[in-house]
Amino acid sequence: MGAGGRARASACTGGPATLSCKAIEQARAQNITKLVLYTDSMFTINGITSWVQGWKENGWRTSAGKAVTNKEDFMELDRLVQGVDIQWMHVPGHSGFAGNEEADRLAREGAKQAEG
Repeated sequence: MGAGGRARASACTGGPATLSCKAIEQARAQNITKLVLYTDSMFTINGITSWVQGWKENGWRTSAGKAVTNKEDFMELDRLVQGVDIQWMHVPGHSGFAGNEEADRLAREGAKQAEG
């Protein structure tokens, strides 16, 4: 929620962290502070649990000096995770895990709507 209790539009831009941002936004809107998130993106998991602090300290550059991929998404995700106890769980993509398959279907559907 933004100032005055108004819903805040997500700053996530559509990268692999976007669905995680949306899930955390929904949890926060319902005052949920403990969450288990399943994702097929190890980049998202490693980014938010291991790399984000170093990226911030390096001016949003990787240890190799390159710009962080999906920087805006990770900046938003870093903001959203504050005060939320999250257990990040990796599931293999396209392996029949029902929640992941549904997320993929919804993402494809949303992409089609954005095109047309």
